[in-house]
Amino acid sequence: MTTAAQQVVLSFAVAGLTGYLTSQIASHTANAGADANPLNAVVAGYGDTFFLSACLTTAGVALSLLLRKPPAPGRRRYRRRGQLGPSDDGALIGNWYQFRSCVKSLGR
Repeated sequence: MTTAAQQVVLSFAVAGLTGYLTSQIASHTANAGADANPLNAVVAGYGDTFFLSACLTTAGVALSLLLRKPPAPGRRRYRRRGQLGPSDDGALIGNWYQFRSCVKSLGR
């Protein structure tokens, strides 16, 4: 993701959390009654917002653990020793087993 896209996503996240915070403060103020301390409603609203962001972070971390790096284009992920893959094209760069199998096949 580019830096510009990250900044746009972050701005939407901050706006969404601010809207959620505002609605939670209003909800706690309405539920508290007329003679209650409004500071308690603000603290409860911040607590709810922190809990929501902690849940979203936990879900993001759990999903990120499922991500895997894709294999290089044209290469198989798992290869047996001594087998040339379709993307090798005889280049034999740095792989002893491929080199050995190629030399054995030329010697026959």
